[in-house]
Amino acid sequence: GAQEDLLISYLHIFNKNGFEFSINEDAAPGSRVSLTALPRSKSLVFEEGDVEELLWLLSEDTTVNREHLRPSKVYRMFASRACRSAVMVGTALDTGRMREIVDHMSDMEHPWNCPHGRPT
Repeated sequence: GAQEDLLISYLHIFNKNGFEFSINEDAAPGSRVSLTALPRSKSLVFEEGDVEELLWLLSEDTTVNREHLRPSKVYRMFASRACRSAVMVGTALDTGRMREIVDHMSDMEHPWNCPHGRPT
């Protein structure tokens, strides 16, 4: 039905996110699309619920930039990786690296919090 038509219309967005589908144009509506591959990133496995989330986001009129649409799981993964790769308390830094970090903080939207919202 409508969800299937939406998925077919935005198939490139699903492909960009690593989801793969086979489309059978001759099948009855509601049976034309089959999910054939799910994306993975290290131990993180995506699932059908992520496809449903993208479909819901695409159906919303408020979704401004559809070309860069990602499942929320992707943003949580990026936040977690950013946090783990951050400079940790007790890490020895030379003056140049400290200056670089402080200068970069002025470019950040929320310099006093990690991507998870914890204070830095």
